[in-house]
Amino acid sequence: MKATLLVVIILVNSAYMYAQTETKRFITNNNKLKSVKFMTTTAQLLEHSVLVIWSDPNADRRLEEMKKTYAPDVHFYEFNTEEAIIGYRAINELISKLQKEWPPETRFELNKPSQVNHQVQIVSWNMGPHGMPPIATGVDVAVIENDLIKSFYLFFDTPEKSN
Repeated sequence: MKATLLVVIILVNSAYMYAQTETKRFITNNNKLKSVKFMTTTAQLLEHSVLVIWSDPNADRRLEEMKKTYAPDVHFYEFNTEEAIIGYRAINELISKLQKEWPPETRFELNKPSQVNHQVQIVSWNMGPHGMPPIATGVDVAVIENDLIKSFYLFFDTPEKSN
């Protein structure tokens, strides 16, 4: 009886989660259309931020995605020594500036699925041209309020020293 109940619970949860998925389409850095299935719960907000918003070279599309993902007064903490970057416009301008400095066809990839603990989400990522060693790796941590990212923090991994 317990095994049957467990299977039913798993099936119900799977069906519930499947019903909440949404397919998003975006243009990659090499101008190819890509479809990604996202959960419409807060568990995937930070993944969406990294894979869609920070990867899209089109500022107008990024801005529209920000409105669905970030609170209007979102705070982004890039470095501990600097003030927060606040709001859609400021973050969008930062992304445009950074993307001009990155190698062509730079994209983000997740190292593993995001993790959530109440209103805090964490995601680990690599960044760089496909098929090449990453030019940066790191972790983002987000605080979720009212089903939107209220603030997020960037932690770059420390490069390993070669002997």
